Amino acid sequence: MSTRNRDGGIFLQEREERIPSNQLPTKLDIIKAYNFRRHLMEKSRYSNSKVISCPQKTKSTDLICDTPHGCQSSPFGPCIVSQTIEPWISAGFSESILSSTTVRKHLEVLVIDSQKTKKMISKKGYDQNKALKTWNQLFDISHKDIKIHIRKDCKRDKLAKDADISFLRDQRGKRAQFMGFSDRNFKGKVREEEEKNKKKEKEEHSMQERLKKEQ
Repeated sequence: MSTRNRDGGIFLQEREERIPSNQLPTKLDIIKAYNFRRHLMEKSRYSNSKVISCPQKTKSTDLICDTPHGCQSSPFGPCIVSQTIEPWISAGFSESILSSTTVRKHLEVLVIDSQKTKKMISKKGYDQNKALKTWNQLFDISHKDIKIHIRKDCKRDKLAKDADISFLRDQRGKRAQFMGFSDRNFKGKVREEEEKNKKKEKEEHSMQERLKKEQ
C-alpha cells in the first residue's frame, strides 16, 4: 500500500503567466509565475538563476532589470525579479524595498523551499491546507523600517501615508485590499519624476567632471 499523497502539493505545480499587479505578491503568486517561465525556458536548458533574474550589468552588482522595463524585451517575458518588484513600486514603496540582487537571493531560496514542500506534502499525513496557508502569505521584500520610510516621504500627505501603511498591513494579513488603476497611474507618475531627477543629477555630475578636466 502506498504511503504517498498523489496530490504532491499540486498548488505548487500550477502555472500563471504573470504575477498579479493589483496586490503585493504572495509566495504562491511568485512560484506560479516561476513555473510558467521555467516551462517556457525548459527546452533552452536555462539555469535556474536565469529563470529567476536577468544577468548583472557590466562591472556592476545591479541587475539589468533594475532599469525600467529592463527585461521586457526577453522572448520569455519579464524575469521573476522584475515581476516581484514591480507591484511594490506601483504601490509607492520603491524607496523602501530590498535591492534587486538581494531579492534574487531570496527568490532562489523560495524556489528551493517550494521543492522541499512538494516532497513533504507527498508524504502521507502531511497537512496540505496548512502548507497552502503558508504559501498564500506575502513575499515581503520591504526594509524592516519601511514604516519610517513612508512617514518621512515628503511627496505624500499624512492621509496618503496612513493609507499606504494600512495597505501594507492588510497585505501582510487578510489581503482584502487591492490597488486600483488610479493608484498605479499615480505611482507611475511619481516613478517617472524620480527617474527624471536621477537622470538630471547624472547629467549635472558629468558636466561638473568635464569642467574639472578642462580647467
